[in-house]
Amino acid sequence: MLAHLELAVTIASFPMVRRSTMHRITNTMDFLLNLGPQITFPNTEEEKREVVTAFESISGFPNVIRCIDGSYIQIRTPAAKIKST
Repeated sequence: MLAHLELAVTIASFPMVRRSTMHRITNTMDFLLNLGPQITFPNTEEEKREVVTAFESISGFPNVIRCIDGSYIQIRTPAAKIKST
């Protein structure tokens, strides 16, 4: 949790970071920290090799054990809802 606070303080110190951006970053970090116990890593060298090989066969990226997809996916606003500005 201390690293989370230190990163938040560091990011907030940049003059070009708006409060809304900081809020999104903090929410994302909270979400990832809550996922922490569910995220596991291989323990043995054999498990690491298996994961690296499987990931490379799927993605084409070598030497990756784990990753987080940070893709932006646009979600259409329902017709009855007023869009945010």
